[in-house]
Formats: sequence, structure tokens, C-alpha cells
Amino acid sequence: MAGSKISALGAVTSTDDDNSLVTIAHTADSGSSFASKKMTITNLISAASAATSGVTAGTVSASKALIADSNKDLTGLRNLTITGDLSVTGTTTTVDTVTMQAANAITFEGATADDYESTLTVVDPTADRTIKLPNQSGCLPVLAADSAVQITSTPAELNILDGVTSTAAELNILDGVTSTAAELNILDGVTSTAAELNILDGVTSTAAELNILDGVTATTAEINKLDGVTATTAELNYVDGVTSAIQTQINAKCATGANVNTLVANTSAVSAPSTYYFLVVDQSDGSIKVVDKTFIEVE
Repeated sequence: MAGSKISALGAVTSTDDDNSLVTIAHTADSGSSFASKKMTITNLISAASAATSGVTAGTVSASKALIADSNKDLTGLRNLTITGDLSVTGTTTTVDTVTMQAANAITFEGATADDYESTLTVVDPTADRTIKLPNQSGCLPVLAADSAVQITSTPAELNILDGVTSTAAELNILDGVTSTAAELNILDGVTSTAAELNILDGVTSTAAELNILDGVTATTAEINKLDGVTATTAELNYVDGVTSAIQTQINAKCATGANVNTLVANTSAVSAPSTYYFLVVDQSDGSIKVVDKTFIEVE
């Protein structure tokens, strides 16, 4: 290459036979003069050797050249600033911590490449926030509107509603209820209607007074027979033990004079009979007894 010359916009000139010196020059606009720069091949080789010395292909070394491995992989690069767009054509991106200075941070295309995407974004934070994904498989619930209110219920507490079919209006019935669980359980098994329960509205009877009716089988009509009764307990007790109609018994005993005559014999005879019968009251028990004349005379 000694003595060779390449000229166009510039020239490369070798000044000795061992090619140890190379002159690189380019022409001025007029093409009549050269501004030359010199560098030795030895210097180039030395700089390249220093940049690659100790470098393992595929692994980044500080202040060294970047050399990809046979798979075009490179490991260990950090704090890389990209002023343009970064396109990743692979399927997996593994990172430790990502800080995104963007309002719409992550956009998911989905399985179908179309005009519709899902965007994962944040409400502008007013303090450092930490949001954790639970250690469970499943779907994350979403809210219908932006909110700064924290849900304080635990998953276990929220699961109490699992299977509840009540409407909001039905649940609001409990609003203001102060009864305890034990008090509400009193209604367990009650089949009465609201109208039937309202019958108790205004009742001032005590439990003891209500218990008087325990076991009563009388009808309303039968109980109403007591309405207006002025007899005392003692007077009512006179009928204790009576097994048939009192008036019928009285009528059978002395309804007519003939019945009396049956008891004391015939009283219509003009002449005095030889035997007389008298009705007397036994003072010991108040009963009426029939005695004859002989008994009266003895007394």
C-alpha cells in the first residue's frame, strides 16, 4: 500500500512500506488543498483492545465495549436513558421496579389487535401510595367512579354478603334497629301476620294476666257470656258440682200441687186420716224431709 493514494472528497496516503503511518485527508471546497489528520493503526488496535479486554460476551462490564453473545443477549446494563420510543417484540419483560412518568401508564391491546384497548392508569396521587395485589387467583373488582375513600372492610367481612339476595331497600329496613340478636330471635318461628301482631298494640296486660288464658278452649261467644255478670265468686260456686239443669230439677220436684201431694199423701180428704205426713226442714243440712205424725208427736 506504500505510495498509494485515494482521492475524492478525501485521501488516504501511506507514507512508508510497513503501513505504520496512515494519513487521512479530505479536500477543501476548491479541491486544491488538504487538511490532514493522522492516527496510527497501532493506536487504533490498542484502543480496541482496551475496550474489549476482560469482557465476556453477553455481559456488561463497566467502561467497556458492549458485546452481545451468540444469542444476541446482553445482561447487566443499567440506567439506560432512551430519548425515543422503545419497542419490545418479545413476549416477556422482567423488571424489579418501574417508575412511569405518564398519565396513562400501561395499555393492553388484548388478544385481538383492533381499535379497543384497556388502559391501566392512576388517580393523581397526593402522597406516596402502595397498592398490593392479593395472594389469590381471580379477578380484581372495579369501582364505577374515581374515589379517594378507602374500603376498610376485610375480605372476610365482605364475604358475609356472599349469597345475599336482598335489595338495598330491604337491607335499609335494618337502619336504626337497636334490638339485640337475642331479641330478634324471639321472632324465630313466628307465623303471625303484621295485622295479627298489631292486635297486641296497646295491650297493657302483664305476662301473668295473659297467662290466665293459657289452656283456655272457650270460644269468644262463650267468654262473652260473662259480660255483665255481677255474681260473686261464692255465688257462682253454688253451681259447683251441678250436672244438669237446675230449673229442670226444681220443676221435677215441686212444679205443681200434685207433686206435693205425692210427697205428703192425699191432702184433699175431709176426714182426718189415721196417718199424717209433714214436710220438715233438716237444720243440719237444709234438706226437706217427709215425716209422719207419730214422729212429730215423739219430738
